[in-house]
Amino acid sequence: MATPSVPLSMLQTKDVPYEWHDGVALVAQLIEQVRPIGLAPAPATIPGLESIALETTGWLTISLDSEQALPAMPGAARVLQQLLSGTDQPPQLRLFVMQAASSDSTDSLDAFADELSKWERPNRVPKLVALHTRALAIIGPAALTAEALARQKLRAGKLASKEVARSTSTLRSTLTKQRTSAASLAIGAVIVAAAAAVAALEWRYVLGRSVPPAPRPQVAVVDDTPPAAESAPAAAPSRPAPRSSGPRSTASLSPAPGAAPPSAPVAAAEAELARAQELFDQQDYATARAAFERVLASLGSSSSAQADEIRQAARNLDEVARAAVDTAAVNSAQEYRSGDPGVVAPIPEAYLPPKPDPRTPAEQLQVMELRINAQGLVDSAKFVINRPTYRNAWWPAAAKAWKFKPATKDGRAVRYVMRIVMDDSDSTR
Repeated sequence: MATPSVPLSMLQTKDVPYEWHDGVALVAQLIEQVRPIGLAPAPATIPGLESIALETTGWLTISLDSEQALPAMPGAARVLQQLLSGTDQPPQLRLFVMQAASSDSTDSLDAFADELSKWERPNRVPKLVALHTRALAIIGPAALTAEALARQKLRAGKLASKEVARSTSTLRSTLTKQRTSAASLAIGAVIVAAAAAVAALEWRYVLGRSVPPAPRPQVAVVDDTPPAAESAPAAAPSRPAPRSSGPRSTASLSPAPGAAPPSAPVAAAEAELARAQELFDQQDYATARAAFERVLASLGSSSSAQADEIRQAARNLDEVARAAVDTAAVNSAQEYRSGDPGVVAPIPEAYLPPKPDPRTPAEQLQVMELRINAQGLVDSAKFVINRPTYRNAWWPAAAKAWKFKPATKDGRAVRYVMRIVMDDSDSTR
């Protein structure tokens, strides 16, 4: 059985340990494989992180998915920025990558590759082979094989969708031509009939005698509307319904009109869920967690469509709340977290991501962890709940520039671990 490849996106989601120079080696290998040979023009695009996988040989497999492709520059720099997210890296390298990844950058792919080579360490291929071995040991062959099958199904689905769209377009064009042809025949028949009637009247006038009126021509009525099954073009994809102007609501969990009223446990759970959501929206995640647990306890073993919806909503929100108030032991006695006695949390001195809209579904929320030193600077940043999007790879790198008034304990500045709940799904942000 062939050794499965490792998607680069899983290096972070599965917490595979790697260093900044491993990320540099991956992007250097990617550029080497996409750069043309000889006098061929430079590539216009470069694959996104989701389209790249690391093989056991140290080479990369690239999926030619145009939807995931990025402009060659600054796309290559942005792929490296994603890979370096959450790793300790030299400040000069971080600055170089941030500048190259900005939309104002004028670097070419060749210039970026030349500068990147100054940071690369020797023996690239053996280094990538060792990275594949570590990833395989942590993720496991079964999970990687399942991921590969899922990606194949997704690609097959996209190809099928494109084929359906192509067939629909062809059918629509054919039907349009048929309707045009049928309409032309009908108009021609009407013109011929009118000409015959005029000729008959003229003939009657010239002879000056009674001429039986010309028989009314039987003009065939052509139905230019094809049968519904053939003519109806594919419906345009509906836009997602705009968010309501009110707060996150559980109204959708209410029974349909005419349905039996909910049982007492379900009604109690729904009311508790509304209170828990208010606490969640106020970012009182610890209290919200307890409320979500009461929701699940109230439902017990109740089995109904409404109970299942309430149970799933509580579980989704509780996952985010649990990550936001992580109660795991800290890595060092000098690090403190929210809720530690006598500790005053850091105060941001400038920008922080905006609070999530209360209407944001739990499935779109993510949690980023910051480690803030006693000087108020961010030592590291990483996602602990990550909903992979193109934009959220920027946040950990951007967080390194944030400054805080340090956390204190008994009046003394201390290290602090902060977790921020955020929503990066809004494309207008």
